[in-house]
Amino acid sequence: LAGRLALHLNQPAAAINWLNHALSYAADDQRPMLESLLAQSLLLAGKIDTAQVVLSDIARRKAANPATPAALWNLTRIEVTNRQFKDALSNLRTIEESYYYTSYADSARALLPVVLLRAGKTSDAIAFITHELTEIDADPFAEDEARLPLLIALAESYEAAGRLLDAQRTYRQAIILDPRGKEAAWLYQQFASVEKRTGNTYTAIWSLQHSAELAGSASGSIAVTEQAANLLFLQGADSEAIQLYTTLLKMVASAEKSKEYKAKIIIATYRMGDIPEADRLRREFISTYKSNNDETQFAYERSVALFKQQRYDEAKKAFESFINDYSKSPLVPWAYYWIGKTEEATGQPDRAKKRFQKILKEFPGSDVIPRVYLSLGNIDFRAEKYEDAVRFYRTITDSLLVPAIGVNADTAIVPYAMSNLIEAYKNLGMSDAALDYTRRFIQLFPNDPSIPDRRVDVGILYERLGYYDQALLHFQNLLEEASPDLEAEIRYYIGECYFYKADYERAILEFLKVPYLTTKPTRIDWRANAFYMAGQSYEKMGKYNDAIKMYQEIINRPGIDATFKAGAQKEIDRVHTLITGGK
Repeated sequence: LAGRLALHLNQPAAAINWLNHALSYAADDQRPMLESLLAQSLLLAGKIDTAQVVLSDIARRKAANPATPAALWNLTRIEVTNRQFKDALSNLRTIEESYYYTSYADSARALLPVVLLRAGKTSDAIAFITHELTEIDADPFAEDEARLPLLIALAESYEAAGRLLDAQRTYRQAIILDPRGKEAAWLYQQFASVEKRTGNTYTAIWSLQHSAELAGSASGSIAVTEQAANLLFLQGADSEAIQLYTTLLKMVASAEKSKEYKAKIIIATYRMGDIPEADRLRREFISTYKSNNDETQFAYERSVALFKQQRYDEAKKAFESFINDYSKSPLVPWAYYWIGKTEEATGQPDRAKKRFQKILKEFPGSDVIPRVYLSLGNIDFRAEKYEDAVRFYRTITDSLLVPAIGVNADTAIVPYAMSNLIEAYKNLGMSDAALDYTRRFIQLFPNDPSIPDRRVDVGILYERLGYYDQALLHFQNLLEEASPDLEAEIRYYIGECYFYKADYERAILEFLKVPYLTTKPTRIDWRANAFYMAGQSYEKMGKYNDAIKMYQEIINRPGIDATFKAGAQKEIDRVHTLITGGK
C-alpha cells in the first residue's frame, strides 16, 4: 500500500524501496502485481534497464495474471526505444493472440506495422496494413482518423520496399485525407522525397513549398524552403531558385547562410544568361566578403554563360584565362571541355576530338569524363562512324549498368547517351542490340517524356527481327492506354505485322482503322502509309481494283503531302498496267 501511494504521489524512489521490501516477504500470488508496480516505478525513475529486467520476468511466466498484458506492453515500448524490434514483434504477437480481450491488443495492432517496418519485414507490414485498411473500408462507420496512421505506415513500407510508385500514391492519399493536419507538413516532405527519387523534381519542389507553408516553426519553414530552393537550383530552374533564396535572405540571421544564398543567386543569375546583373551582384559580394572561396565558381559560370550565348571567341578566351588563374581548381578539366565544345560549335570537330582525347588522358578521374565520352560519341555519330560512336556511348551507359568498369556514372546524361546508342545500333542494322537498350531505357527512366514512343519502338524492333507474334502481342497491350493519335500509329504497325505474316485480310482491317484515328498532323503521315499498305495487301490477294481504290484515297484525302499523292498516282498507273497487260 505504501509503495502504491508513493507511486501515486510521483515519488518513484520511495516507491521502489517500499515495493522491494514488500516483495521480500510477498506470497506467490501477490508477486505479479507488486512487480508490475515496481516496473512502473523504475520507468518513472528513469531506470529503464532494470525495469526491462523486471518486466521480462513477469512476461516470461506462463501463468495467467492481470499484470502480464501491461508488463508485455511496457516491455515492448522499451524494446522499440532500444531498437530491439525482433523481441518487440514477438511480444506484440503475444498480446494480440493471447490478450485479445484487453485494450492492450488494440494498442498492439496500432504499433505492429511500425515495428514490422523497423524490423525490416516490409512485405509483412504491407500485407498487415492492407488488410487493416480493407476492414476499415468495409466499415461504413469508420472515421478518417483510423485510416490516416495506417496510410502513413503503408506509404513508409512501400518506400522502404522500393515500391516508389505505390509510395507516391499512398502519400498522396494521406495528404488528401488530412491536407492541413498536424502531420501534413511532414507528409508533404515525405512525398517530396519520393517524387525526387522518381525524377519528378518539380512535383517535389511543389510539395516542399507546401510543407514550408504548413511548418509549425520558423526553423522548420526555413529548412524546407531551403530544400526547395536547392532542388530548383540543381534542376536549373534558376529564376524560381533566385526567388526562394531571396526569400530565405529575409528569414535567416546567420551570416554564413546569407553568404551561401547570395553566392547561389549570383551563380543562378549567370546561368540565366544575365551576365551584366550577375557581374554587378558579384562585385557587391566581393566588397562584402573580402575573403571568399566563391570567386572560382563565379569566373567559371561567367565563362559558361558566354558559351551558351554563342559568344564562342569570348568564351574560349574566358576559359583559357580561367585555366591560368585557377590552375589548381577541379573545374580546370571542365574548362578544357568547354574549350573543346567551342571548337565543336565552330565547325572544328577534329580539333575538338583531339581536345577531348587529351582530357581523357590527363584528367581520367574528373567528373567531366562522362560528358567527354558523350561529345566524342556525338562527333562520330554525326560523321556516321556508328561503331566508334557505340563504343563511346556504351562507356557512359554501362557505367550506370555495370559500375565496376571504373567510370563514374553521370545520371543526367545517361538518357541522352542511351538514346543515341539505340539510334546508332539501328543505323548499324543491329536491331537486337537496339531492342535490348530500348528495354533498359524504359526500365531505368520510366518518367522520361519519350517513354510512350520507346514502348512503340520495342514492338517495331520485334517486327524488324521477324518476331511478328511477339510484336503483335506487344502492340495490342499498348492499345489499352494509347491516345487516339498513338493508337493510329500502333494500328499501322499491327497491320504491318499481319502483312508480313501474309494475313492480308486482317492487315487491311488494321490499316483502314488508321485514317479514322488520326486527329491532327503527325511527324509521319500514318493515313498515307496505311492506305498504301492496304493497297499492297489487296495486290497480294490479287484484288487489283480494290488496290487502286486505296491508292486513290491518298490522292483524294485533303492534307496529305503532294509527294505521297504523286507516288499514289504512279502506283495506280503501275496496277493499271498489270491489269491490262500494258495495253
